[in-house]
Amino acid sequence: MLTLANLGYVMSDVASDGFMVWIAHREPIQKRGKTQTLIYSANKLRQVFINLLILVGFSGLMINCPGYQPDPAIPCTTDPRIMSRTEFAPNHLLDWCYRTCLDATFDWDISIPDFALIIAFINISSIPFYCRLEEERASKEHVSHFLQSFWRQLQRRAAWQVILYSMISHITFGVVNAAKVPANYVWLHLHMAQNQVMVLLEKLLFFIGLNIVRKYALHVSWQNSFYLVPS
Repeated sequence: MLTLANLGYVMSDVASDGFMVWIAHREPIQKRGKTQTLIYSANKLRQVFINLLILVGFSGLMINCPGYQPDPAIPCTTDPRIMSRTEFAPNHLLDWCYRTCLDATFDWDISIPDFALIIAFINISSIPFYCRLEEERASKEHVSHFLQSFWRQLQRRAAWQVILYSMISHITFGVVNAAKVPANYVWLHLHMAQNQVMVLLEKLLFFIGLNIVRKYALHVSWQNSFYLVPS
């Protein structure tokens, strides 16, 4: 189910990016970029909402305390894989699962199905806005003509340089250590709430930066902006 949801996300994201570019090309040169920064600002604002939901809903006892059991009538599990992940099991064999661990910030949780229902409700509520979109029907284009046009576009310097940079940057900058995220929880004792607060700050800074660009820096050279990054 989640795989199908991701497939639908990729299809809708690519289509919306193409529509955004189509609109941006029809903007006056003095305002070009306002639509793109506005769309990405709204995107980051929605990500802030989702991360707030994760912060509030997934920082409780059921998610962060391995083997936690809220009902005292249900005995603690004897699965050694779960018991090895909690500090209470060695000294409290009978009631370790009823104890509150330090990794939990709140006393409540939302389940994964509840989280999926919230996301589904948000997606379903956007359908009326989709139905109001009006798009001019384009004439059918032969595949050979499309490929020829695509090849001519690739030969443009502005196109192939950006594509080459994107490929190289993903290969060189995309190398990550698989143990980085678990190490934060094991070595630094990072909690879910702490991690989500950092993610929220990142999204908020991105949102603020996009709006600064939209208001003051639409015509600043993107090449010169690289000199500001190290500083």
